[in-house]
Amino acid sequence: MKALKLCGFISMMLLAFFVGHYTSERNTFKNKVFSLSTGIAVTEQLLNEHLKRCNKTGYKRFMPFHQHNLDRVYRMSNYATGFPYFFGESFSVEVADRFDSHKVNFDNYKLEFERSCTAT
Repeated sequence: MKALKLCGFISMMLLAFFVGHYTSERNTFKNKVFSLSTGIAVTEQLLNEHLKRCNKTGYKRFMPFHQHNLDRVYRMSNYATGFPYFFGESFSVEVADRFDSHKVNFDNYKLEFERSCTAT
């Protein structure tokens, strides 16, 4: 009887550990995705400054980096909906709400750069 109780206790402790670890990993991943907004905001400001001055080399240097950061956020968001995180569609909607404005700004910056800076 004591062995059965001990086995049950150990099983419950292991279950609690794994649930806590899983929850911690989910929160860490979510924070990692949302912390990318700082880098995106910085590169967006740099792109805007290069666009204002028609600095072609600076723009062309930061444009792929900004595009990569945006793509990374959406890739991570798609990855989070499945195994092992299972965030679901609400997480994708939250990411889209937070980052779609940056994507629209980026598309506008590309059009503005092509319109105003490549002609000169």
